[in-house]
Amino acid sequence: MFKKLLNITTKLRKAIFNNSFFTTYTDKKGLKRLDIFLKASFILFAICFILSFIIIITSPHQFTKALVYRKNDTLVYDKDNKLIGKISMHRADGENVQNVEYSQLNQGIINSAVGTEDKTFFEHHGVDYINTITDGGRTLLHLGTAGGSTITQQIIGESHVGRYGNSSVIRKIREMFLSNVAETQMSKEEIMAAYLNYFSFGQDNIRGVELAGKYFFNKDVWSLDYTQSSILVGTLNQPSTANPLGTVTDSGNVNYSQPRLEDVLLANYNQDYITKDEYMLLQQVKVQNTVDINKTSTANPYQDYIDVVAEEIQEKYGIDPFTQSLKIYTNMDTNAQKYANKIVKGEKVTIPDKTEDFGFIVSRTQTGQIVAVGGGKAYRKTGAYLFNNATENKQQPGSAFKPIIDYSPAFEFLHWSDREPISNAPYKYPNTGQSVQNTDGTSGGVLPMDKAIASSRNLTALRAMEAVYDKIGMSSLTDYLNRFGFGFSSTEVVPAYGIGGLKNGVTPLQMNAAYATFGNGGYYIEPYTIRSIVKEDGSEVKYDAEKNKKQIIDEKTAFMTSTTLERSTQDSGAYILTAGYSKTPYAAKTGTSNWDESGEKYGIPNLAPRDSWYIGYTTEYTMSVWVGYDAKEIAKGKYLNFYDGTHDYSAKIWGAMMKHLVTGNEKSYLKMDLPDGIEECQINPSAVAPLRIGSLSAYCYSDNLPSGYATYDQTKDAYQAEEEDKSDETSTTESDDEKATTNDNDNSTNSNNSNSNSSESNSNSNSNSNSNSSNSNSNSDNSNTDNSSDNSNSSDNSNSTNNSGN
Repeated sequence: MFKKLLNITTKLRKAIFNNSFFTTYTDKKGLKRLDIFLKASFILFAICFILSFIIIITSPHQFTKALVYRKNDTLVYDKDNKLIGKISMHRADGENVQNVEYSQLNQGIINSAVGTEDKTFFEHHGVDYINTITDGGRTLLHLGTAGGSTITQQIIGESHVGRYGNSSVIRKIREMFLSNVAETQMSKEEIMAAYLNYFSFGQDNIRGVELAGKYFFNKDVWSLDYTQSSILVGTLNQPSTANPLGTVTDSGNVNYSQPRLEDVLLANYNQDYITKDEYMLLQQVKVQNTVDINKTSTANPYQDYIDVVAEEIQEKYGIDPFTQSLKIYTNMDTNAQKYANKIVKGEKVTIPDKTEDFGFIVSRTQTGQIVAVGGGKAYRKTGAYLFNNATENKQQPGSAFKPIIDYSPAFEFLHWSDREPISNAPYKYPNTGQSVQNTDGTSGGVLPMDKAIASSRNLTALRAMEAVYDKIGMSSLTDYLNRFGFGFSSTEVVPAYGIGGLKNGVTPLQMNAAYATFGNGGYYIEPYTIRSIVKEDGSEVKYDAEKNKKQIIDEKTAFMTSTTLERSTQDSGAYILTAGYSKTPYAAKTGTSNWDESGEKYGIPNLAPRDSWYIGYTTEYTMSVWVGYDAKEIAKGKYLNFYDGTHDYSAKIWGAMMKHLVTGNEKSYLKMDLPDGIEECQINPSAVAPLRIGSLSAYCYSDNLPSGYATYDQTKDAYQAEEEDKSDETSTTESDDEKATTNDNDNSTNSNNSNSNSSESNSNSNSNSNSNSSNSNSNSDNSNTDNSSDNSNSSDNSNSTNNSGN
């Protein structure tokens, strides 16, 4: 090896010294200095190589021939330990690996692989040092990369080095070292066959050239023609964008398969594997004319969920399920996921517009276990490892963010009641002076918190937020929000966030975790799919739920937020859309963001709805739903509408799924015990004068009871004492006239009792008769769902509603 490096250096020196440029324009001293520099560089390289060699040989990770051959897929199990699918090195449907020998490969496959991936494959001993040095130089000079890794290095990098988290330099050195070792233990033919059996060929994550041949062309690999062989090799470094079926199954997709085919054919020609005439003829072939157009895939019905599992194991555990044979035990409830699949396909909820997209997550409120996933319209077809709207799609939450940023911190830091009177007067952002409106343009008066939430008033929400940051500061409010896992920067949160006008948006997964915190007593648990992982060596990694459970808000805050949301939910216009679920107690909030002038280029009206959310929970389940359009449909001018049902779809999805989960399961209702420090109280009717509904029964903090008004228990005790006094007074009268008077008094007392009882009943039932009248007004304000078309774009954050779908 050292001799080869020395020969390379000597040849390089001779080439330089014999070059006419150097001999003409460089004197002897210059040539001598250059010679010294080259020798010194070689010595330095040798020293670094020796040190790296010592590091590598002392490393416990050695070359193992068996690792370049994939024998078992990663198996995925549901909550009952039943197999639900595989994270495959080959196919999403779990078809067995079909490895082929070198003798079964046709010459076109071999030529194309060598011509495009490793031109010196049959000459080098694992590493092409010239290409490696050239590629390293280009990288250092920021000129891009030249693809210095050989075929041997590529498979070693994936099968051996890729599984160890080392620095890029050490990884590369280990890759080079193990590639040299591999070449001493495997023939070139074995390495080539292993390489073509190992990597992905695109659609449905097909692994291995034999399966790819059958999938795309319905042929064994040995019977593929030269064009088909070149198409397959062309997908190796671009398995998604050069997918041969892309041009056939999705005409709107910009697919690279045709130009990639031409690149591979040109490489064949440059290597003299084909003649010029053959090259000119073959490059005229169209990819769509070669593939099996009638090909249908049998994707896993649980692929939405499995995709989240694959993402989670890599991000949280640093384990690659595509290169290791694992057993993954999950929290998936098969019954729930099957029903979710029916929703995805439009079988349980009518989809107003089948191009409309969505994403949802269902988790257990107390544990964070994800039981079902709706990844979006892409999963109506087939495929694996797609863009999953439930976990990857960040969109504006609109009013759904208000309980998190406005009202729950008012409980946490200000100890407001759950029917706290809040001003609905006109409001301007303090940092910009820009006016904000409610959706219907109305303002004025004072609203109790639950009514303000039910009608999604922006003005009351912003005043609640302002009261909080006036007391604790915006920085502390940001810290509070980040307890819920949002990861906002220290200067990111501005008043516009109070009505959901976020800079980058949030995912259904993030909103699910935040709302579940209110339903489980104040504990944040990042939703998770994986219970445990059994590795190849038999060792097991278990998820420690208790260790990852952290109380981030006070139990009283969780209770107050939940009771307020439960009350407001019953007054919301979206309540009826939950498809019969409304008879059971639950807490929920709608959310809508609006288009600003950025939608005009697509023909979308200003303030038209853009994103629709419905997020709600019971004591047992939490579900978050987002509905909208992806970038492709937005470009066609698609937007949500209050009148055609597209906006209502989020609430209907939530209602259908949750009704399925709780039917016959009473423990799924929202049931929360009254925590210490919270008690029932009465809110003065004059504080919410515009409603004219009499006293309000509410929950209050014991240390912040409404001034001058008795608690509910005190009011009840006073009433009972008054009744006892009246009873004692009537019992002392003996004469007939006095008895008559007493009877009259009794009647009067009974009448008063009736009124008192009626008043108490009215108070305890949240003044239902008048409240219903108020409800009617609320629903009239609210049109179809919630008034949460909250002008998020009227924020001081220009990016707040300017996302382009996915």
